[in-house]
Amino acid sequence: MAYDKSIEFDYNLIKVMNEVIISGSLSRAATNLNISVSAVSLLIGKLKLHLGDDLFYRTTQGLKPTPMALEIHDSFVKAMTIIEDVMHSNKAGNRNDSPLRIICSDVTEEYYFNELVQLNKEPVGQFEFANHVMFSDEDLTQYLLQSKIDIVVGQTCLDDERVVALKIDSEDDFVIVCGENSLLANQKELTLTHYYSFPHAVYNCRLTQKNKETFSQVLSEDAPFPGLVKKLYSSSSIDCVINAIENSDMLAMFPRKIAEHFIKKRGRRIVIAELPSGLNARKTDLYINYLSSNVKKNKIKHIISCLEKMNCNKKFYSES
Repeated sequence: MAYDKSIEFDYNLIKVMNEVIISGSLSRAATNLNISVSAVSLLIGKLKLHLGDDLFYRTTQGLKPTPMALEIHDSFVKAMTIIEDVMHSNKAGNRNDSPLRIICSDVTEEYYFNELVQLNKEPVGQFEFANHVMFSDEDLTQYLLQSKIDIVVGQTCLDDERVVALKIDSEDDFVIVCGENSLLANQKELTLTHYYSFPHAVYNCRLTQKNKETFSQVLSEDAPFPGLVKKLYSSSSIDCVINAIENSDMLAMFPRKIAEHFIKKRGRRIVIAELPSGLNARKTDLYINYLSSNVKKNKIKHIISCLEKMNCNKKFYSES
C-alpha cells in the first residue's frame, strides 16, 4: 500500500529526528523523549516516508545525520530559537533585545563580561549566565544544539562541525598571590622552597572535566627537587579562593591580569609575587563557542569583536 504524502504532516516527527541527531542514538533519544526505542524508530520511519530520503547512517560512533537531516535540523533550531526568544522577550517586556545565554566560569564572567559592560560606552546587549557546574564537551555541544544556551566561553574548544570555536585570548603570564598578612608577603623573592612548603589554594572552575585546576598551569624545569604541591583548599568560586588566601598563609597561582583586576578593581587584600626560578607557566587559551546557525550570530560576533578590542586595549595600556 502506497503511503499518502498528502496526509497532514505531524511536526512532532521533526522534534523526534532532532533528538536523535543531538543524542546520537535511538536509545538515548527514547530516554530523553520518555518513549520506547521502537516508537522512536517508527516515527523516524514515518518521517523518512514523508521526505523520501534516508535521514541517518550508522557509524562506529553511532548514528550520523545525512545532509538532508542536518538541513532540517538547522532550520528547526533556528525556528525554535526564534520562538523561545519571542516568548522570553514578551516576559521581559522587550521584544527587540533578548539576552545572550552564556555558560562560563565565574572568573570569566567577572573579568571579561563585567569589564566589557563597564569599558564600552555603547550598550553591548543583555547577558544571562548559567551556573558553571561540571559539564562534559558533549553536554555543552548538546546545550548549544538544543538552543538552551548561545555561547560557551572557556578553555574547551568544542569539536563539532556545527559549532564555531574561536580563540579570544591567551595567557602565559602567571604570578603567585598570597594574603597581605601572609608570612610570604614581605619576601623580596619567592623560592621553590616557599612554593612547595606553603599550602596552596586552588581555583577549580568546574566548567569541563578536562580542565579542573584552571590556575595551576605550572611546569617545573631544572629544579633541584620536584617537590609536591600541598593543596589545602579547592573551590569553584574565585571569591572563596581569594577569601581563603586573604585569611591564611596559603598561596595560589593566578594569571597576572586576573590578580591585578581583583586588587585594583575589587580591593582584595592580596599581593603579587613573581614565579620562583625553575617554574614556568603553561600557556592557556580561552575560546568562545557558538552554533553556526544561531539566529543571534550577529550579536555574538559583535561581542567577540568587543572582547578582542578590550584585550588589545588592555595590552596596550599595560605596555605603555
